[in-house]
Amino acid sequence: MKADFLKLRRRPFFLPLLMPLLLLALVILAAVWLLDARNTTVFILVRNAEVEQSLAPNPGLNEFGKARAVHLTEFLSRLKPEQAVDAIYAIQTVPAQETAAPLASKMGLAVNVLASVVSNSALSDLRDHHPGEVVLVVASREKLIELLSEVGHQQWNIDESSYDAVFVVHESRLSKTSVVRFDYQ
Repeated sequence: MKADFLKLRRRPFFLPLLMPLLLLALVILAAVWLLDARNTTVFILVRNAEVEQSLAPNPGLNEFGKARAVHLTEFLSRLKPEQAVDAIYAIQTVPAQETAAPLASKMGLAVNVLASVVSNSALSDLRDHHPGEVVLVVASREKLIELLSEVGHQQWNIDESSYDAVFVVHESRLSKTSVVRFDYQ
């Protein structure tokens, strides 16, 4: 009996030593996850609404386009009622700015104008200025395709007649960027 007791004394008991290390690892993982969630910027990329058929170089929205801009405002307000977006950007065209205007007036925000030549790192620059926020970007079809090609390897096809596509981009510093497309008809 005494021999069995000596065997038990010689075996180290590792559980009390491993528990603090396991707890520390869990705390570190939780901190990294919270930091990543805090720095995740969400971009809502939309195409400007229908444009008036005119010979003018930069025509505004037609009646269908104005109605679509109001519908977009209602749609985004339902997603996150207290504050649908934290910042609104539009390229330097009248249709893009008129598409963003109803949401900007409802949210009490200004429509920030992006340069007409969107750089290859436009979304990265916006992410640096708005970490952890929801940013709406309204662009023409061509600029929207350029912005989408910046964030992913997939080539997005936007029909010429498609004005209701919404692209939600989750850009995080620690995880892979994801893009989801849906329509808001």
